[in-house]
Amino acid sequence: VTKRLASSVKLNRNTLALKRNKTYKFKATVSPATTDNKRVKWYVSNRKVLKISNGKVKAVRKGMSYVYCKTTDGSNKTAKCKVVVRHYLLRDTIFLCLINRI
Repeated sequence: VTKRLASSVKLNRNTLALKRNKTYKFKATVSPATTDNKRVKWYVSNRKVLKISNGKVKAVRKGMSYVYCKTTDGSNKTAKCKVVVRHYLLRDTIFLCLINRI
């Protein structure tokens, strides 16, 4: 019996900005649909900035890290997302400026 290996894996985001202490759940899509094993392993490039478990990241401190997912079927396909962690996000600043003008 021939194993059907993954030809690609994609994440639902290519870039992401997070506020410190916030979380985000990534979704990985393994193709083709007929792949026997669609499981992926998650890891980050900078564990001081992000923590990850089963695709859910938590922003720990200000900085930048990549989130990677890698297929576990032996095809070694990977996908990545650049994550920037800030103490605040631009939309929060704009909102606060609008409130202070009222």
